[in-house]
Amino acid sequence: MPETIDERAVPAGGGSYVVEPGDSISSIALSNGLYWKELWEHGDNQSLRDGRAHPHALMAGDRVAIHPLRKQQIACETGHRHRFRRRGVPSRIHFRLQDYEGKPFAGKRYRLRVGSRVYEGATSDTGLIFHYVDADQTEGSLTVWLREKYYPEEVEIQVRVSHMQPLACTTGLKTRLNHLGFYCGPEDGDADSPPFRDAVRAFQLAKNLEPNGELTRETLSRLAGEYGA
Repeated sequence: MPETIDERAVPAGGGSYVVEPGDSISSIALSNGLYWKELWEHGDNQSLRDGRAHPHALMAGDRVAIHPLRKQQIACETGHRHRFRRRGVPSRIHFRLQDYEGKPFAGKRYRLRVGSRVYEGATSDTGLIFHYVDADQTEGSLTVWLREKYYPEEVEIQVRVSHMQPLACTTGLKTRLNHLGFYCGPEDGDADSPPFRDAVRAFQLAKNLEPNGELTRETLSRLAGEYGA
């Protein structure tokens, strides 16, 4: 777990591919014909794994080592049609919907659009939505029918896939706090803004931590656990 942010959050990895905003290990693997887990766990990407706790929260400027495809021979009977399927192409995305007090919006109908695909269902008892989407998609929209007092009947949220910054960056911290209901202002790199420090204190109070507004290791660990990445 990182203990410092921003100016000390330097790009990780030493490969030839330079990560751009919206990239993830899944999308990079897909564009190179590789399986994401094989790419992530390859020995040449050890330094990338050491610097990033999650393969789908990379920082622009990180470097990924792309290893060559391995040849594989499969015996097939002639005169028949055979179908081969690539494994690991979809990416898993998830959302947890809750009110300002942390109570989950359970059993709410939703519609998720990512690329040309549409996914529909109802949130779980914990307000969770998750689906597997095409790894090369970076944007979408989520419509939820809340039908709760004091809330709009229908809410539409713009979804950005694989744009989450690592926890080592102020932008990544702010995004997580905002999503958890601890509003800290624009999701930029300003680590000294009063709204950001107030949001950190509010989060610490809510999680029974010392409310000092400091980004302690315990605070970062708890934030990662609450957000899930």
